[in-house]
Amino acid sequence: MLSSDNGVETTRKVKYKVPTGAPTGTLYLTASDATSANLLEFQNAAATPFRSPAQLFSLLNGLRSNTNAYLRVWRAENSYTVEGRDFPDPPPSIGMILTRAQPAGTSSLSTRGSRVAEIEIPASDNVVTGSKTVQIEVRD
Repeated sequence: MLSSDNGVETTRKVKYKVPTGAPTGTLYLTASDATSANLLEFQNAAATPFRSPAQLFSLLNGLRSNTNAYLRVWRAENSYTVEGRDFPDPPPSIGMILTRAQPAGTSSLSTRGSRVAEIEIPASDNVVTGSKTVQIEVRD
């Protein structure tokens, strides 16, 4: 449900089908504006020096539009950052290597969870602000 400054409410529906064989447990759904989604996704990339103009342009072209809402489907699992890019839920052996490869006092482990999917929700010509997270339980 999106509401405007004058109180007009607009409903937008999107569907996400949990894949067959998905692990059981808590699945989080976060609907947010572009600023929140961009910050969550690119905060680590912005802190990493770019090695080429192509890397910088890739980051800039990946920024989301503020005239859409974004539904992020995620789990509270480990996600690592490698050269400014997310590496969600690696196998335990890779996770150990990534953790060990960090200099003392730094961490590559992300607390924002492991992204499963993202769905763009068009909001016409309106600017979207705010965010809301709900959780669902995936069972066999």
